[in-house]
Amino acid sequence: MSLKTLSILLSTVSLTACVNAPKQDYIHLPYDNAHSEAYNIAKQTSLSKDYWYGSTIKSPLKDFTPAEIESAETSLREYRGGNVSLGNGLLSIATGDLTGIITVAGGSVANLAQSGHTPSNQIRLLVELPKSEYASNLEAEKFIVTSMKQAGNHVLSQYGQVTQISPKPESAYDAFWVEKSGKSAPFSLVNRKESKLNGEFIAEAATSIDGKNEVQLTYGIIGDSGVAGSKVIVKPPMPFVYSVEVSPIDTVEFYKEYSAQLPEGFYIYVPSFPKTSWNGKTYVDNSVIVPSIFTQGQQYQFIKP
Repeated sequence: MSLKTLSILLSTVSLTACVNAPKQDYIHLPYDNAHSEAYNIAKQTSLSKDYWYGSTIKSPLKDFTPAEIESAETSLREYRGGNVSLGNGLLSIATGDLTGIITVAGGSVANLAQSGHTPSNQIRLLVELPKSEYASNLEAEKFIVTSMKQAGNHVLSQYGQVTQISPKPESAYDAFWVEKSGKSAPFSLVNRKESKLNGEFIAEAATSIDGKNEVQLTYGIIGDSGVAGSKVIVKPPMPFVYSVEVSPIDTVEFYKEYSAQLPEGFYIYVPSFPKTSWNGKTYVDNSVIVPSIFTQGQQYQFIKP
C-alpha cells in the first residue's frame, strides 16, 4: 500500500482546522420521556449543542417521527425503482456529489445529512469515565485508545488479517486495515500513538450522562473534543469500504458487535447516511436513514416515542 493512499485515509482525521466551538452550557438536563433514549443521551453532549464554523451552526439532531421515516423510505424506494430493500446494509458508491440521494430522502433526514453541524454529521466516539478511577487525564486517554484498539482487533479479525499501518515512524497516527483473499481495505479506525498522547483532549464534566453526581473525564462530549482534527485521539471504525470492495457487512450489526466490546461509558454515534472516503471515492450507506447511538451492544435510534 502506498504512502499516498494511507495519507488520504489519515487526512480524514483533519476534519476541521482552527475551529472553536461557542461557549455552551453542559449542565445536566433532566430525562424527558417525550424523547427517545438516544436523544436523552445526545442532549448532554456536543451532538445537540451549537457549533461554530465562521458562524453559529445549530444542531439539526432530533427525534424523527414514524411519518418522517416512512416518507423518507418511500422516496428512496421509488428512487431506487423498488429494486433494493431498505435496511439490508447494501451501500452505494458515489465519486462526486452525494446530495442527490440525500435530497431524495427530503425533510429532516436531508437537513441532518447535509448540515454543516460537524458534531452531528459524522460517525463519532463519545466517552465518559469516572474521574476517581484514573490518576490523570493522560491515563484516561490511554485507556480510551487502548480500548478502541482492542475492540477493533477483536471484531475486525473475523473479516480477515488485521494490520495497523503508519505512514512514517514519526506519524502521530496508526490506521487499521483488513486483508482478505488478496484484497485490502481500510476500516477508518485511526488512533493516535500512545507516545503522542498527553491528556490535553480530556474535559471534565460535573455529572455523568445519566445524571449521577460524580465528576467524569470525557472525550468527544464537550466542545470540539473529538470533532476538530487537531483534537482527535481515536476515530471509530467504518466498514463501508470493505463492504463494497471485499465483502458486505451489515452496518447496524457491525456497530452493535463493536460497541459490545467496549467498556461502559463508550458511545458511538452514527448519523443518517454515514460515509467515508478512500482512494477518490466516497462510500455512503444509504440504508441508514435514522441516526443511532450504540453502546454496550445496544442500538438506540432517534425515533420519537
